[in-house]
Amino acid sequence: MWHLYRLGGESGPWGGRSGFDSIIQAASGIASLCGTNPVDKQGMSRPGSLPVQALDHATGSMMAAEIIKLLTQGEAGVVQISLLGAARELKKLPRVSANAVPKPTDVKVHVAAPRGVLSVAPPPLMLDGKTLKRDVLGYGTAALAWR
Repeated sequence: MWHLYRLGGESGPWGGRSGFDSIIQAASGIASLCGTNPVDKQGMSRPGSLPVQALDHATGSMMAAEIIKLLTQGEAGVVQISLLGAARELKKLPRVSANAVPKPTDVKVHVAAPRGVLSVAPPPLMLDGKTLKRDVLGYGTAALAWR
């Protein structure tokens, strides 16, 4: 099985190039969509960016999904994924006003630590509707073993 992770795919003007998320945000117009509005005194808007490296995350997730699909089907194949492809798919989605998205509630969990209680971001998944929580152990206190 081969997987190819490229900036712009295998063909075209960006074909075969290496790069990273921010380049594609600028080149694809996402930076303009995320920029300031209205324009400034000179009639220009400032480019912006997504709040995370969403194209990197999406491209990696698409690659993993395609590899898992091949593995579960017992097939060989080539998975070709590009950041530009992820940008195209993102731009196809309808835009949502920031006001239409509900504000998140407190996203921190409190866990015990050797020197007190820590407020930390929760793990990105839940089990039976509950956020997974695990106390933080002191540095160097964990046994060197797989769990």
